[in-house]
Amino acid sequence: MWSSPSSSGASVILRDVLDESLIEIAALLDLTVDAVKGHLARGRARLREINAQAGPLPDALTASAAVARYVALFNQRDWDGLRALLADDVKLNQSSHPLRVGPADVGLFFTIYAKSDSVWLAQPGSRAGR
Repeated sequence: MWSSPSSSGASVILRDVLDESLIEIAALLDLTVDAVKGHLARGRARLREINAQAGPLPDALTASAAVARYVALFNQRDWDGLRALLADDVKLNQSSHPLRVGPADVGLFFTIYAKSDSVWLAQPGSRAGR
């Protein structure tokens, strides 16, 4: 069993972003659950330090009309409206899935989100979610 400085960052991402359990994280990183807890504490403390040292956030970017429309349709769960936005040459490349090409094939992607109410989009440049 070994531990690296990146174990703290990995632990925070796995727990706070991907919502993995402590047991799952321990297995993934070849650590004990107590070691994972320590890495989480150190990683979260480091993030607080970084945030405390950070300067003011840059001015928010204004989203294009197309992006604003996409976000609005997504948050309204209007999957047909989103599919209508797709162009004939659209491609979706996800690392763990085959390449999707064309509006019909890429449009199937939204069925993933139709099954879940936990993913929402924020306008680029905004600091608030749903």
